[in-house]
Amino acid sequence: MRSRHLLRILAIAAIALAGSGFAQDAQAAAQGAAPSQAEVSEQITPYLKPQLVVPIAEGRTINLVCLGHGSPTVVLTAGLGGWSWVWYRIQSPLSRRTRVCAWDPAGLGFSSPSPELEDALHVTEDLEEALKRADIGGPYVMVAHSAAAYVAIRFADQHPRTVVGMVLVDPAIPDQDAVRNVSHQNSRRSETWHARVR
Repeated sequence: MRSRHLLRILAIAAIALAGSGFAQDAQAAAQGAAPSQAEVSEQITPYLKPQLVVPIAEGRTINLVCLGHGSPTVVLTAGLGGWSWVWYRIQSPLSRRTRVCAWDPAGLGFSSPSPELEDALHVTEDLEEALKRADIGGPYVMVAHSAAAYVAIRFADQHPRTVVGMVLVDPAIPDQDAVRNVSHQNSRRSETWHARVR
């Protein structure tokens, strides 16, 4: 029964991400329509001021924006340079079913800067400490975009008993530049081979 609930949450997260409004916005813009100002205003309001500012170290805080109630807690991590507001179209619909927390990494949004490097190791440590000090326990479903995939994967690796699911949106992958180069080279080889065969 619990696994069905988890699968339902994961499916809703994936559907919400897939239908997050980007395609609809493009179609609406092409047809001359746009979301009403009231709709956008209501969705963006939680991100306009600090919500749950959690002290994680001396002189350092992390801002969490948590909506909804229930379990598992969906943790939204924005890609490089992004913060909680980038999830405004996704967080609200998901929060109708469970608790959903987006957060501002160090130096972004309403979180204080960090003296540490902003690499996956330190960003993950900030997230761990913020969740711990805010008393937001698992189980967690990690949702991450782009370079934040490293944070979600590292967090899941550090907390295998409490991370029950993960959704990675257009994730960065290790050595992705090398993978792209190899893929491009293979494509060129294939074109050359096809040209010789003809």
